Amino acid sequence: MIHRLNVISLFLLFLLWFSSPAVRAQAPDLILHNGNIITLDDTLATASAVAIQGEKISTLGASEQVLKLAGPKTKIIDLKKRTVVPGLIDSHIHIISGGLGMKKVQLAEASSIAELLDTIAGHIRDNQVPAGKWIVASSDWYVNQLKENRLPIR
Repeated sequence: MIHRLNVISLFLLFLLWFSSPAVRAQAPDLILHNGNIITLDDTLATASAVAIQGEKISTLGASEQVLKLAGPKTKIIDLKKRTVVPGLIDSHIHIISGGLGMKKVQLAEASSIAELLDTIAGHIRDNQVPAGKWIVASSDWYVNQLKENRLPIR
């Protein structure tokens, strides 16, 4: 009877263990810990660690709590008390010239003079630019992006 109880108890523990959400959940790809994580969340303004799975934050909290989620392939980075600020992206645009640049021919993707000319021809066609009217290109392209490594001559 005691042996049977032990087997049943072990079986129940086994089921409990593998039905636990922590076991089923995939270990995070990345953990940043020992830092100052600015969350922009009123309920948890700062945390010392963050776990990231794919492109999403999966857990915020104390370093000890978040580090327990690590798996064998989790990359762990000690922030050494440095600060992490979410969503800080500097697009570095000058508002007026950036806005006016949207009306210009966009040549940044051209990789050859032929592609550059095709892009200009498409701009003329799509915008019904009259013959003899000036075409102005954006300034976000460079001669060394072209396989010919030279400026177009006309």
